[in-house]
Amino acid sequence: MIRNSKYIIALVIIGLCITNLVHAATRVAVANGNWGTASTWDCNCVPTNADIVQIPSGITVTYPTGSNLSSNNWNKIQIYGTLNVADNVYFDEWTNDSIIVETGGRMNITGDLRFNTNNTVVRVKEGGSLYAANITEGGSNNRTILNYGYIELSGNYNTQTYLYNYATGSIKIFGSLLDGSNIRVYNYGYIEVNVNISNDGIMYNYLGGLILVHGSINGSSSLTFNNDGIVTIDNNLNLVKTIFNNSATGMLIVFGEIYVGEGSRITNAGLVQCVDFRYAPNTLSPGFDNTGGTFIVQDEVKIEGSNCPGCSDKLGRFYYGIINVNTASCTGYPSCSAFLGAIGIPVILGRRLWLNSSFIGYGLQANDERIYQWFDLANWYGFKMAQPVVANRPYLKNNSTDNVNFNPVMSFEGSNLNMDLDNNTLYGYGADGGVGIFAVVIPKNNTLQSVFDYGLSTTKGFGLRYDTENLSAYTPTAHGGFLNTSTHTLTTTPSLITQTSKWGGNQILYQNGAQKVSNSIASMTKMEATEIAHSATATAGVSGPFTLGGRSDNPTLQDFEGKLAELIIYAIDVNEATRKSTESFLALKYGITLPYDYTDFDGNTIYSVDATYKNGIVGIGRQDLNHLHQRQSKSLASGENLMLCTGTPVAYDQRKVTTQVAADKSFFVCGHNGLPTNNGTRVYKATTRNFNQQVTLSFKFTGIDAPYPTLTIDNVDTFTGSPVTVTYDSYDGNYLVYKYTFPNNATRYFKVGAVTTIPREPGVGINTTAIDTSAQLHVYSTNKGVLIPNLTTAQMNGIASPPTGLLIYNTTQNRYMFNAGTPASPAWSVVGRFITNTSAQLGAGGGTYVGEIRYNTTTNTLWYWNGTSWKELLDN
Repeated sequence: MIRNSKYIIALVIIGLCITNLVHAATRVAVANGNWGTASTWDCNCVPTNADIVQIPSGITVTYPTGSNLSSNNWNKIQIYGTLNVADNVYFDEWTNDSIIVETGGRMNITGDLRFNTNNTVVRVKEGGSLYAANITEGGSNNRTILNYGYIELSGNYNTQTYLYNYATGSIKIFGSLLDGSNIRVYNYGYIEVNVNISNDGIMYNYLGGLILVHGSINGSSSLTFNNDGIVTIDNNLNLVKTIFNNSATGMLIVFGEIYVGEGSRITNAGLVQCVDFRYAPNTLSPGFDNTGGTFIVQDEVKIEGSNCPGCSDKLGRFYYGIINVNTASCTGYPSCSAFLGAIGIPVILGRRLWLNSSFIGYGLQANDERIYQWFDLANWYGFKMAQPVVANRPYLKNNSTDNVNFNPVMSFEGSNLNMDLDNNTLYGYGADGGVGIFAVVIPKNNTLQSVFDYGLSTTKGFGLRYDTENLSAYTPTAHGGFLNTSTHTLTTTPSLITQTSKWGGNQILYQNGAQKVSNSIASMTKMEATEIAHSATATAGVSGPFTLGGRSDNPTLQDFEGKLAELIIYAIDVNEATRKSTESFLALKYGITLPYDYTDFDGNTIYSVDATYKNGIVGIGRQDLNHLHQRQSKSLASGENLMLCTGTPVAYDQRKVTTQVAADKSFFVCGHNGLPTNNGTRVYKATTRNFNQQVTLSFKFTGIDAPYPTLTIDNVDTFTGSPVTVTYDSYDGNYLVYKYTFPNNATRYFKVGAVTTIPREPGVGINTTAIDTSAQLHVYSTNKGVLIPNLTTAQMNGIASPPTGLLIYNTTQNRYMFNAGTPASPAWSVVGRFITNTSAQLGAGGGTYVGEIRYNTTTNTLWYWNGTSWKELLDN
């Protein structure tokens, strides 16, 4: 009996649970109000007993202060409107999708979102948002956050919850992302952490993902970080018993030190850039693997132990400033220092400030976003180029109209939009030997404009001015510098401006690679504090900080109304080789044609400009040290119709082309002979350097007709060597597309045959392009005619409102007929005169229909056909 009683009790409990589940209902908020007020809900009751809670759009429900929103009494909350929670939200008994913030919904949690149970899911849909102080946990696992919308934490994320941030998702954490015992983060979108990431576990940043850390990343025992996207770190990347894997598509930018400690490893097949690199004694071998990657250390490489990174032929392309080695050694080399010196590449760029349009700031990519800070890729200032006043922030332009050669730009179009370096100095010391400016600028009007200024313009300042008619650049004129000025005719076309200043030598101003003016600065020996009137804030007529978009001492003056694509400031004496290699990569990136041979960073020629093939130079390529990864390109010169791409072309942002340029220092560059595009006489010369992949060549021919011409490729421009012909891949009415893999490290010539244009004016031609100027329709044939509609008389008379002049062939009358009347009152008339015949001709042939009249030229009278013979029409 006792045993049976236990069974009965168990069945009763199960029955009660089933009863509760059966009676669980959906409770919908019907008015703004308090959660605990019955009239807030459609049931006139407070949700309980595993209810599903819904808050519709336009409704705001507030959970009262003094108690936590706990999951004991409801099943799921769906938020289409707004839910405010004054304290905390605790997961105690929930399962599955516990909270769903729908599109347009918002959840505001003043306290924490805390996971105390397993198998709970928070889902924020695209267009939804969730705000909380912290996300934390109790002692459980198997929890998930799925974010397609926006999550913001004023404190920390400290939980081992599985976090999936999808492509449309954004997460901003004002505190730190902490370990929570064993974190799992899977990011396809945007994550910004204001302090540090300190955790164990696994983090995945996938292609297209962006993680920005304004402090450091600290792995302490078992962190694995896999990066296929972009990760930027304001301070340091500290790896202790942790692993960082940067794939071929990954980009890791560290504005501090990368430290590889005991039991740690960093592998890179993509791009890594840092200020310092420190390699501690390490039991993992290799603890450093840069095979296929580019690793840039702007300043010091420090080896603390006896293991040298890369000794096992895994150094890859490793750039360094200086080498500081303790006792490390390498197989085959007397020391690690000797190994790095022999295999590594010294960084001699001399760039002091580098603002790159494709890497503007905090990963922002959406059109018309206002920019707070702009990355300095020279790593001197990190994120310091800033504008804290929202109204004064310039805009990011990333659209089909503003982008320059499929690259975004920074727009200063408007009053008092500017950025500055605040308290940071940008001097050119005497030991530097000089300074240099490289800028890609798009002006808007012809008023006096400062692209950038530093100090007091121009007596104790350094800067660049540019508008649609004038350009000038200067060093402090009160201390031996000079204001170089010139005019130009490029108006609003994007332009590459360069000025090199050599202490005790000349100051030379260039535009698109051509020298404009040169002046002596023989008495100038430096550009330091005594030469530059620097101050942290602008003081009108006295001093100011380095400023973009206006005068340094007064940014409201000389507002720059235009766009800035890229700015590089060198703090060295820029020689010809450095000038040309820098201009080369900027010209390729922004579709600008230069008058001299294009070179890469190491001075190797990647395209020879000769007297013939000097027009419309365009290229795709990759050079990691210059952060150049141009996958789609078109010359900005007028009359150009060729677009290059590594894969499928995109609308305006070449970074979204999915096919990468496979290798560093890889280029495909071509230019043409300047002849017409449509008659088969334009010939291109193409050069490949370390480029062994297919190229998509798209020629813009709007409104052409089949058969489409072939692409002919040969090793001589007469096409009499061993020509190869390629048939077209597609034609969409605008672009005629071909695909081909050119031989590597070679020069080839190619051309498209003559195209048949479908003319639009002065008329339409069929089988002819030589349309008579008097014809709107011109049909050409030697063996065919024109056939117009054949209608019976009944069909002709059935035409509704025929316009005057409408022409048909009447099969009843066997005559061309036209409407000589109006649409409302048609009057169909026969086209042409009476047919004339002699008496003999009339006698030899019959008529076509009864009543047909012909003129007899023998008798000079009218005759008609009565069905059996011709009869003279007598005058009665």
